[in-house]
Amino acid sequence: MFLDISLGYIDECCLGYTFYHPNQNAFKSAADGVVIYAQNWKTLLKGAAKITVVVILSFVVVLLVSFILFGGLFSLFGWSSFIALVVSVLLAYTVKYAFIDSWILVKIISYYSSCICHISI
Repeated sequence: MFLDISLGYIDECCLGYTFYHPNQNAFKSAADGVVIYAQNWKTLLKGAAKITVVVILSFVVVLLVSFILFGGLFSLFGWSSFIALVVSVLLAYTVKYAFIDSWILVKIISYYSSCICHISI
């Protein structure tokens, strides 16, 4: 998960850098964006580590809350608690893909943008 967060958004950051420098050639901007991403590895990896912890904690919280709700509801009707677990996992992944992944993108780009402000090529 950490590698996915730290390396999965390089293309979005480079696209943002290209939009940040509209007068520059798009290929040059993309290349500069990758170089800036690599030069600021320490800042970006620290941010990715913080984001990974928040994502794991939020996933676990959503999973536990939904399992408590669905488990209580399913036991009330006499249904299997395994099905409640499966529904809870599906709900947690849905929340992750619908809301948390968008938040990850915004946070990574904000870390990258703070690096751009300190460097001029």
